[in-house]
Amino acid sequence: MKTAFLFAGQGSQCVGMGQALYGENGFVKESIDLADKILPELALKATMFEGPDEKLKKTGTTQPALASFAAGVTDSLYDSGVKPDFAAGLSLGEYSSLYAAGVFDKETLFKLTAFRGAAMEQAAEGIPFRMSAVLGLEEDKVKEACKAALEKGDEKSIVEISNLNSTGQVVIAGREQDVMTAEEAAVALGAKKCMPLKVGGPFHTSYMKPAGEKLKDYFEQIDFGGMKLPVVFNVTGRPLEDNSAEEIKKLLVRQVSETVRMTDILKFLESEGVKLVIEIGPGKTIAGFIRRTCADMTVVSISDAADLENAVRTYNEMKEA
Repeated sequence: MKTAFLFAGQGSQCVGMGQALYGENGFVKESIDLADKILPELALKATMFEGPDEKLKKTGTTQPALASFAAGVTDSLYDSGVKPDFAAGLSLGEYSSLYAAGVFDKETLFKLTAFRGAAMEQAAEGIPFRMSAVLGLEEDKVKEACKAALEKGDEKSIVEISNLNSTGQVVIAGREQDVMTAEEAAVALGAKKCMPLKVGGPFHTSYMKPAGEKLKDYFEQIDFGGMKLPVVFNVTGRPLEDNSAEEIKKLLVRQVSETVRMTDILKFLESEGVKLVIEIGPGKTIAGFIRRTCADMTVVSISDAADLENAVRTYNEMKEA
């Protein structure tokens, strides 16, 4: 029985995240305390537990907050004997998957996600952007809608596919007016509806290339460890054949401004015989993607201590079956 850890991305955060686990689980407590110590200017623990929501939603705070939660839960699962065969993550979650694979230690993970969040915030400043989930339309038709919008726009027009989340859910992003034009075209092509998303920037579009350049420079200061289990990457929907630090860095630079191929990741895991996915949250976003894409997979989402116990129990039961 094969298992995968899938790590949630930005948007899954909520005030109170990790608070119950912090009081009951030593691994989560240690992880959040360490992140708080390393990044004192962010007041991560207080913001995670008490808010305000506006501060927690800031990209530069959200990313290390989610990483601290994910690292603690990962450590606890490993201590309980839960060993994944693969790891992957949604956007930011890819960094936590690399922690699970041994590429980053916790200090590196927290500093890197804080840097990435700040770089993405800066890249988004002053841009009248919009992100929208197009429901019920396949990738090729969404591309057609984006092309139609660009043809109606001007030389500054940008609208691109930012996320292929699941069967029937494609996210587009870019300049606000261009995304709205693409939404109209998508509906005309048969989309059930287009749902605007509340996000902090036009992530995974060419607007984020300046953030990618900053990450490229920052990676030169970081030692990447050897990969101890396969990570399925956002940009390719596949593991790397060459797990060298340089190849990982290249994908992470591309990831910030290219499409997240979560649908391909899920289908790859299914093709490899993965039967159990443990979503390390908070929230159940990835569980929804799995239900729409790989209905035969069992998914357990972890937000609190009861979820963590359930994940360990489910893993042991399925391994023994």
